[in-house]
Amino acid sequence: MRALLGLVLVGACGAATAPACPRPTPPARAELLLWQATKPDRPTIYLFGTIHHGGRDDIPPALWTVIATASYLYTETGALEPDADAMRELVRMPRGQRPLQQQMSADDWYELRDVLRGTIKEDELARMPPWYAMARLRATVAPPPRPTMDAAIVEEMQERDRIVNALEQPEAQLAELAKAVTVPDL
Repeated sequence: MRALLGLVLVGACGAATAPACPRPTPPARAELLLWQATKPDRPTIYLFGTIHHGGRDDIPPALWTVIATASYLYTETGALEPDADAMRELVRMPRGQRPLQQQMSADDWYELRDVLRGTIKEDELARMPPWYAMARLRATVAPPPRPTMDAAIVEEMQERDRIVNALEQPEAQLAELAKAVTVPDL
């Protein structure tokens, strides 16, 4: 019988204000992140909670064993990339909103600008919505490993020519993030 593998994605290590953020240490025991659901006469379904800031080396051997026999993978966004036009719209400050530096205290603006210096121009930063500035900040002070845990699992399934499905569209996930992150979060 085929095994099904589903990912319950769990974010870890949000943005930091210091120049470095230590990567979280995954639990030592794989059973803390890997569950299985069984029902008579049905394939076993495995659920694995990933750490968005974890890398390939953080994936426990027990999961690689499951992946070796899995036929399907369901993740938040599968192997989908955001639509380029939708992404351009999402990373622009909404019409009618003041530039980012006018929404922040001068001290907070200069600190954000200084941390991101060399990665983005100041005038571009001023036109970013808070969620995207937060994403850039996090990527600067706590860059994720390459590949991330999620990407490594998807890549492995694709290399095995297995089915990778998305539970939601990347644009929908980013639109929700855009609603959730505000200037005080920075």
